[in-house]
Amino acid sequence: MPRDFQQEPIRVVHLIHTMAHGGVETILVNWMEELRGSRIDVRLVCFTNPDGSEQAFLDACAREGIAVDTIPWSRRKPVFKAARALGRILDEHRAEILHTHNTYADLVALACKPGRRLALVSSVYVWSDFGWKRNVLQAINKYALKLFDCVIAQCEATRQELIRRGLSEATSRVVISGFEVEAATLDPPARAAGRAAHGIAEDTVLFANVARCYPEKAQDLLLETFAEVAAREPRAHLWLFGTGPLEDDLKAQARSLGLDEAVEFVGFAPDIDTQLQLADAQLHPSYAEGVPLAVCSGMAAGLPLVASSVGGIPEMIDDDVNGLLVPGADNPDFRRAFTAATERLVREPETRARLGDAARRFMREEYSMEAAMRQLFDTYAELLAR
Repeated sequence: MPRDFQQEPIRVVHLIHTMAHGGVETILVNWMEELRGSRIDVRLVCFTNPDGSEQAFLDACAREGIAVDTIPWSRRKPVFKAARALGRILDEHRAEILHTHNTYADLVALACKPGRRLALVSSVYVWSDFGWKRNVLQAINKYALKLFDCVIAQCEATRQELIRRGLSEATSRVVISGFEVEAATLDPPARAAGRAAHGIAEDTVLFANVARCYPEKAQDLLLETFAEVAAREPRAHLWLFGTGPLEDDLKAQARSLGLDEAVEFVGFAPDIDTQLQLADAQLHPSYAEGVPLAVCSGMAAGLPLVASSVGGIPEMIDDDVNGLLVPGADNPDFRRAFTAATERLVREPETRARLGDAARRFMREEYSMEAAMRQLFDTYAELLAR
């Protein structure tokens, strides 16, 4: 007899290892909000890091009223100690599915599996060359993921990369992250007042970059190319949202390029959706991506984007329809194409309006949170039916 999921919801625990509040963390917060009162009874668990770097994520959850259980972690990578703590939560919740995010979460999940009727699901957001330390973790995870019942990729490009690296096609599927497009937007007077409060003149073309300060985000190249743009287009201004290990280096680079007046480092902004509505366009260079939540945020805010055609971004952006695509940051043609596209958006307000309207429409019609939750529920239901 088919299970009645209205009477008996699917019991799921999500486990994340986080060291900063970025796209993955925001996706989880969005999912937890959407799953309230749904056919999925969910609990969220997070590692406690020795440096407290999970606190930004915990604070974001607290602002949304999302309860988070924590389990211990340290530089010694105590997999089995963490697994024992997680096991108590799994048993208390009577969890049927453990859904993980990040390599350490995957390893702890495998340590919890013996002796439990528990389906294991892992989300993978991007898989690429990130330097030797992160590549070692990816190499470990390549084997760990083969022991999972299902591996979710954020986009088809990531799924194909996982299959190329040996993951079974039968256990992998795409589940979009989804994004809730706010019905309300800032009216023109409120937007003008918000820009004025930040010293942004009416005729300034304000660009936003939303990304953690990590090498793959190519913010060093962003600053170099924006220096060229600002020299020719003095109306151009750039806000960089995000934090990370390269933040101080990027600030020093901006000073050395003479960008003190043209570039502002905003840091982490909990009200990013509102802040983006003050901008005119978004810049997203990159070496590697899945589907960046930053791109989703910008498109949902109705911003035209200049973005690198890497990972799942071409699955979101149709060039010159709802954004402008340029090569990846490692492509020899990147600098010329990125600079030309950025200058085009400075000079062509009608293009900004056309691309931004189409971007927002795509997010509302093709990438909604409702569609994401439907895919996620179907994945869980299929696992339990096996």
